[in-house]
Amino acid sequence: MLTTSESLLVHSIEQFLTPTECQAVCDAVDEQIAAEGRSTFEGERTVSVHAVDGMSTRDVMDLYEPAGRLELFPLPEAATTVLEEAARRALPHLCSLFPTGRRLTSWIYLEYGVGQYITPHIDMPFDENQPDHVKVAGVSITLNDGFSGGEFVVGTCGSPDLWTEPTDELRRVREGADYTTPWYKALPRTQWRTRVATGDLVMFGSQLSHSTEPVTQGRIKKVIGFFTN
Repeated sequence: MLTTSESLLVHSIEQFLTPTECQAVCDAVDEQIAAEGRSTFEGERTVSVHAVDGMSTRDVMDLYEPAGRLELFPLPEAATTVLEEAARRALPHLCSLFPTGRRLTSWIYLEYGVGQYITPHIDMPFDENQPDHVKVAGVSITLNDGFSGGEFVVGTCGSPDLWTEPTDELRRVREGADYTTPWYKALPRTQWRTRVATGDLVMFGSQLSHSTEPVTQGRIKKVIGFFTN
């Protein structure tokens, strides 16, 4: 069973992907984007990995990614094959740190251009539609260099307002832990920023607030996913 400490852990794996593997993922994605048109995944995009009950997809996107971003999922098979091989190599190490987790999955490709970012939010470990499916941690892998800004940010918070009353071994974050709710926006948070090197993976527990800083030059390419049970 997922524990509170596990859901708040931060870790990294340096060189999760080799330079050759990073390029292979980018090449596969670039081929699909060229075939279907960049606007399909960027300015004219009508789907999002984020959803909030009672809100339209467009409104959710405006709150999570106010300046937009490029988002592509599912990934091309060639890119998924590379990522799954890297995940196989890293799995024993990941399971020793996040013992509830069993597999890396749900790969999503993202690009952020100048001025683009993602607002602070918590992905939440449980889905009421899939009660046996637990998100143990999120992962983010940087695929390129040559950009400025775009730092990955983890936000820690000691306020009791973030949590529900404990009902089991796991202390649970309140629903609405994102910029759709005034109470979450008002919470005091300590921000921990890092620039993740090309090929490196950063891993963050599923009850940990995270976001990115705006890109100031160039474009950052990354893949995100989840470590699940």
